[in-house]
Amino acid sequence: MLLKNCKKQAKNCLKKRRVRAVRISLCIRAAAILSGAAAYAVMQKADFGKYTDCLLLVLQIALCILTCGLLGAMREGRTAWLYCSACGKEPSDVQFLYWLRRGRGFRAAWLFLNLRVRKAAWTAMLSLPGAVMLTAGILLVDRISRDVRMFTFAGGAVCLTLGVVFAWIIRQKYALAPILLVRSPQKGVRSAIRNSCFLMEEDCANLCRLQLSFLPWAAACITMIPLVYVVPYYQQAKTCMLRSILRAHTV
Repeated sequence: MLLKNCKKQAKNCLKKRRVRAVRISLCIRAAAILSGAAAYAVMQKADFGKYTDCLLLVLQIALCILTCGLLGAMREGRTAWLYCSACGKEPSDVQFLYWLRRGRGFRAAWLFLNLRVRKAAWTAMLSLPGAVMLTAGILLVDRISRDVRMFTFAGGAVCLTLGVVFAWIIRQKYALAPILLVRSPQKGVRSAIRNSCFLMEEDCANLCRLQLSFLPWAAACITMIPLVYVVPYYQQAKTCMLRSILRAHTV
């Protein structure tokens, strides 16, 4: 699907649903902020005597698991809501809340954590050579000549930039996993990730172009144009493109 068609379809989907889409996004943002505030409060005020370090570690792990579970379920619920809208159906709040149930919530949390670990690993692996070169240039600044220093900094900057760009493109292959889990929750997280990597193999660049096309909107948000218009618009346009990719492969 062309970018213009994705954006046009997204606008049509949000005509009478923008307020609900904003409400869902605000709920997710609020949950993330409250989880972070709770973790900070525990670290600052908890006092367990001689067992402080051990119990703090346990509490931090528990809060991390709880946060992943909550945010994963809410994000999967938003995906279900947006996907239903992209299919031309009337989404309901039940689809959003459905993923907060225990069984579905566990799968959503596992997908949430799994994808973040995979994306972080790609970013770290591809940006590592450039980061090493820059670090070496900084640490050895007094031991190497000016020409070598300039080459090290320039090469490190180029490698780091290319690594981040390539990692960003590769990370798009996981974009379909939340939708595939919504469509077939019984197949599990591994199946969703595996099928997403297969289906997105030739469409990562198209999704990147869609994201780049929203850069002017991001700049407009900095100049005080409300995010309540841009965020749902971007999320719905992305979902519309992913649905068209899914339909093209007739899964």
